[in-house]
Amino acid sequence: MRSHLVRTLAPALVALLLNAGGATQGLTFAITSDQDSGQGTLRWAIEQANRVAAQASPGNRISLTFASGLAGRTVTLRSFLPYLLASHVTFAVAGTNPAPVTIDTGTGTGTVLVVTGDDVVFQDLVFHKPASSNFPGDNVILVGARGTRFVRCRFTNPVDAGIFAVGAPHTTVQDCRFETTGRGAGILAQDGSDHFRAERCTFSGFTNGAGFAAAGIADVVVRDSTFTGNRTALLLVEVCRSVVFGPGNRITGNLTMAIDASTVAPTRFEDPGDVGLRVTETTITGSGSSAILLQDRCTRVVIEKSVFDGNGANDGAAQIASVGCGSVTLVENVIRNGR
Repeated sequence: MRSHLVRTLAPALVALLLNAGGATQGLTFAITSDQDSGQGTLRWAIEQANRVAAQASPGNRISLTFASGLAGRTVTLRSFLPYLLASHVTFAVAGTNPAPVTIDTGTGTGTVLVVTGDDVVFQDLVFHKPASSNFPGDNVILVGARGTRFVRCRFTNPVDAGIFAVGAPHTTVQDCRFETTGRGAGILAQDGSDHFRAERCTFSGFTNGAGFAAAGIADVVVRDSTFTGNRTALLLVEVCRSVVFGPGNRITGNLTMAIDASTVAPTRFEDPGDVGLRVTETTITGSGSSAILLQDRCTRVVIEKSVFDGNGANDGAAQIASVGCGSVTLVENVIRNGR
């Protein structure tokens, strides 16, 4: 499972994505059509954003706004969208508390969108792959994109990941839902996607993968989120540093471990307050194996003020299991119906 989740992009593709550019004129574009292509479509709007990329700045953003008449409707793609190369872009739906617009990959594409520009915001969108589609791909791919933000978005049926972030630091995911019927991961963040934040999100149905998977990144916070019916809620591999899970997380009914961590470590060993992994004010119930499995030299782990209830039913494993780790501190936890 781990080798399936942690992936690489070809160096030539990364170089192409990071070095592509755009050009000039107008910064507000209304999306008025739910068709795949033509004037006023999502495809056209992304092309326009790339064209005017040089004019955008934090105070002069590019706005790609779905007209209110498209709220609750679906854009079905017939081919891959252009990569979003521009920075300082906001995708939104017009109106107050609008119904989301769904962007459907259809059966001919594997990924909704690849983003390489910085400071891109997505609001009130559903990134959807049909359950019948076996076309490989992630719903959204971030490559070298700094400061991407997803707000009130939904990611459904990814074959690989809902969000795949590679070299994409300062990504924030708020009030989002990740749902599937067995495949991939909700979020896979790796290779320099440091300072990742996920808040008030739900992850469900990733029975062959993980809700949130991180590989070789630092400064991760996942809080106030719910994980239900996944294989693993949180998977940490390839030396993740300074990961905080909680407060306010709720994990129920995972098939194996709720948290599976290998080789976590502090970012700053000289700082006694820095940790490899801190699990705080989190409730874990009904996991088939250990609630938390720590292995392969996990260093400076703190598990505090959390509740563990009825985990390990499938194999009788300890609710908190540590193999070959150092400095695991348990503080004010409640353990029920298990050991």
